[in-house]
Amino acid sequence: MLLEEATRVLDGLDDAWVPHWVAGGWGVAVLVGRQTVCTAISTWPSTPAPWACLSTLHDLGYVVETDWLPARVELQGTGGAPRVDVHPVTFDSDGQGRQPARDAADFVYPPAAFTAG
Repeated sequence: MLLEEATRVLDGLDDAWVPHWVAGGWGVAVLVGRQTVCTAISTWPSTPAPWACLSTLHDLGYVVETDWLPARVELQGTGGAPRVDVHPVTFDSDGQGRQPARDAADFVYPPAAFTAG
């Protein structure tokens, strides 16, 4: 169920042209029995995220549970669906990603942290 739903979420983001990456937290969450899909989304000015991301997840049956934007937003699905934890990341011209933090300095992702697969 988890893998099928995670695939449905990621395919939905693909279909909406929302650049995204599965974050490392998803693998850890699954190992400890928590069903959360962590995803980083691009907030590069030419992309439709984060609003297209939230709209897509809403269309898939997810509702916002924790709104800490611009740092993150967590959504809950219905019927045992996994949570989706969205981390907006803005990229500079060198490909370095920056995620706003709630109470501290921004979290910085080196360009090598983002791959395609």
